Amino acid sequence: VNKVETAVQLRWAALASPAIDERVRANLVRLAGRRMTKDGVLVLAGHAWLLPQHIPGRRRVRLRGGTGVLLRNRRFLALCCAYGAYLLAYNQLYLALPEEVERATGSQSALAWLFALSSLLVVTAQLPVPRWAGARLSLRRSMVAGLLLIGAGFAVVAVARPAEPTGTAGLVPAAGFVVLLTLGQMLVAPVARAWVPDLAEEGRLGLYTGALSSVSGLIVLVGSAPITSKDPLSVLAA
Repeated sequence: VNKVETAVQLRWAALASPAIDERVRANLVRLAGRRMTKDGVLVLAGHAWLLPQHIPGRRRVRLRGGTGVLLRNRRFLALCCAYGAYLLAYNQLYLALPEEVERATGSQSALAWLFALSSLLVVTAQLPVPRWAGARLSLRRSMVAGLLLIGAGFAVVAVARPAEPTGTAGLVPAAGFVVLLTLGQMLVAPVARAWVPDLAEEGRLGLYTGALSSVSGLIVLVGSAPITSKDPLSVLAA
């Protein structure tokens, strides 16, 4: 089995089967011909195309190159940078937040409640928030709004850091970080995916979609390297 085609073979020991009588067995041998082995095993083979190489009615277009044009597409590269910044920031929900919670409370036991808060927001607001933004904001403004919300999440932690709150009060900045980061990703992620077709060349949607993932992934890889200090959230907020 592969992505394009598959072959299936069915083998049935017909001559040894008690399900048929002698008359049917004799007719089966006569009709099967070479499809029945010397041991009386009937072999049926099927071959099917899973994904047609060419869809009827669609014109074949052979495209070459395209990477150079992609690299000169400043709007698309800006989208990649914005999406990469979002991914880099969102990763801190799992990398830096545990350290912040442990600093404030002395343990990571409250981390489960913060993750539950993020999950609750996703379940209840993942559809309403993008729908509301889509009806009132352009793609550009939705992207900016999402990034501003994410930035505000880091700002909350940075502003509260000089006071060094601990205990329950110390979790307030972390909770604000989780809420703003989660709301921000609800805007940035769908906008990025919806924007790619508008920026891609005709017939190059796959190339541009893959480039979005590759470039943003590279940004996360490079951007995560310096975040190795004791207070990663403060580093990003700065």
